[in-house]
Amino acid sequence: MFDYASLRKANDKAEWFGESADGIELCIRGDDQGPEPGSVELARTVIASLGEVSRKATQMAASFMKDDGDWHLTTLDIGEGAKRQECDFLVGLYFDPKDGSDEYGYTKFEVGFHLQESEPATSRIRPRKLVITYW
Repeated sequence: MFDYASLRKANDKAEWFGESADGIELCIRGDDQGPEPGSVELARTVIASLGEVSRKATQMAASFMKDDGDWHLTTLDIGEGAKRQECDFLVGLYFDPKDGSDEYGYTKFEVGFHLQESEPATSRIRPRKLVITYW
């Protein structure tokens, strides 16, 4: 899904970016030499469980919505954004309301997750918080 060798460094940040063939952006912590190995390993773990991660993120975000619509995964942040939110990683979602309006066009939804290493594989990935930003 992601070509880790083609990640590019962000200008003036300790982060590396990439994009999947289906348009999902990936942000990973790193330094001037490259992505942080632990962050790359976490990205691999998250991406291996992307269906479960997407489902849990969507369920959490949808539980706060009054409108019907479709959710689309847009970003995986294993960078500074996740660190600021005190999460292992953030999942960015876009909401497309069924009424066709652009009411949520300037709304950013992010679900923060923790990875519980001591839990069984089926329940290791847990949503921790929902962050809604208007821009």
